[in-house]
Amino acid sequence: MKIKFVSNGPNGEVYHGETYVNPAYFFIKAFYMLHGKTADVEWLPCDFTMLDTYAVQLEQIIADKPDVVALSVYVWNESHQMRLSRDIKQALPHTVIVLGGPQLIAHKETETDYFDRHPYVDYVCYGDGELAFQLLIDRHSGALPASTPLINMVENLKPGYHLWPFEIIADKEYLDTSSFLIQKEDVTDSVNSLIARGIPKNKIVMAIEFARGCMYSCSFCDWSQNLTKKVKRRNQDWKAELDFFHDLDIMVREADANFGQWPQDLEIFDYGISLYDPNRIFKFRVHNTPKLKKEATYHLMYTQSLLYDFRAHVSLQDIDDQVLANINRPSVSWADHVELIQRLSNNLPEGKKHLVGVQLIIGLPGQTYKSIINMYQELYRIGVRQGAVNLWVYLDNSPAADPDYQRLHRLKWIDAYILIKPEFEVENLDELYAELSTGIVDPNTWTKLKIVRSNSSMQFRDVMKAQLFRQYFSKLTGGLEKPTLDEEQLQALTAELNERVEREVSHTLDAYAESMEKYDLVTFGTYSDGKITRVFVD
Repeated sequence: MKIKFVSNGPNGEVYHGETYVNPAYFFIKAFYMLHGKTADVEWLPCDFTMLDTYAVQLEQIIADKPDVVALSVYVWNESHQMRLSRDIKQALPHTVIVLGGPQLIAHKETETDYFDRHPYVDYVCYGDGELAFQLLIDRHSGALPASTPLINMVENLKPGYHLWPFEIIADKEYLDTSSFLIQKEDVTDSVNSLIARGIPKNKIVMAIEFARGCMYSCSFCDWSQNLTKKVKRRNQDWKAELDFFHDLDIMVREADANFGQWPQDLEIFDYGISLYDPNRIFKFRVHNTPKLKKEATYHLMYTQSLLYDFRAHVSLQDIDDQVLANINRPSVSWADHVELIQRLSNNLPEGKKHLVGVQLIIGLPGQTYKSIINMYQELYRIGVRQGAVNLWVYLDNSPAADPDYQRLHRLKWIDAYILIKPEFEVENLDELYAELSTGIVDPNTWTKLKIVRSNSSMQFRDVMKAQLFRQYFSKLTGGLEKPTLDEEQLQALTAELNERVEREVSHTLDAYAESMEKYDLVTFGTYSDGKITRVFVD
């Protein structure tokens, strides 16, 4: 039996030139190595990222004739993966198509709606996939009876469907085992394959997991598909795991929601940091720090910035208490955040102070264009010179998908095609929108996301203005080489940028208006002289 995994994560052009390796393939395969019952399973190479054109990838999968194709579905690749699933099933009708990932909602829909829309899909996995896939593979191979119950699967019965029960991963042997260490050869071969395809070794980042799940319910987040708020910690030999990646000499990052929440996390981090050698590629990086543990966050961020110039981005989303309450965001006080940010800036050497930044989301209920500009100014006053500022993206399994929440905050959404490239030439806007409306686009040019169109306090114009203002403001105030503005200069710059942003957004939306209305989508970028220019989205 041949198994093909297709992760199709975003390529390096999206994330500052880096390619992140989704570890799900190694997790699923490791569990099967421990508990699978089919002797002749062949695991075909995983497509971790979109390195080929759609046609080339499809042709290769069809040529391999896999018995099972498993596709990871995320917000950035949903259209691509659905199209691929359909075309594989058309060419190989007996191949079993299984989807998994946080973007899927088959377990939430009634009757057969999901499979009416996607009849080419045989199973949708929700929640933890390790045991679910082992049972499915063994049932289809004949190693288990066809009547064997499944878990964490929605099965297309054609007609009808069956929703199998949900379970949280609890297998002690698996949780005590490093998925990477028991398949070192496959991990090494996978990394070498990416390098052979042109991805620089120093741009490959492997995600590793120490705890699964998140105890919080932020309205914008779909961590664990919001199926549970329990956190399950692994007990693998993490020292040996980090030693392996150190010897392999690639970067690794945590795949946890709140790394630093537990004392062992800091022990893991300190050991990973101890392996750092500035003459080698290996770094252990932490992106997702604990939301309520300021001292742990300081230690993680300060150490990484000091050693290898990693950005110290404090996760805020907003600084207003009411906005944070609207999104159910746990947070230390703004005063504590100010102290943390200023301590980071004060203690880092002069050449590294510019690394201190924040993470924000634009389009949250309670925000206004004016409040966002005021927030940018306040962050500038306390020494922040950069940030990761994201549009609020709709996620089907986030609390914000609840109809009552959407009615409360009058939330509306729109499909947005966001440029990966800096600029895109357009001969005819309406023809471009008609092409995009098919959902068949070049993933190396466009990323499709459903973003906030309006809420109770903002309109789409405000969202676009806020993001464009940030782009110009960051360019003019970021970095140590820029002079520090006094309050009068800061207000003058703000007024000048407001005027520029209003002019450019008005021109763009006037050009977009007819096509936006006709196709109910938007190309999120400014438009002028037959070109769409990317408005920076982290």
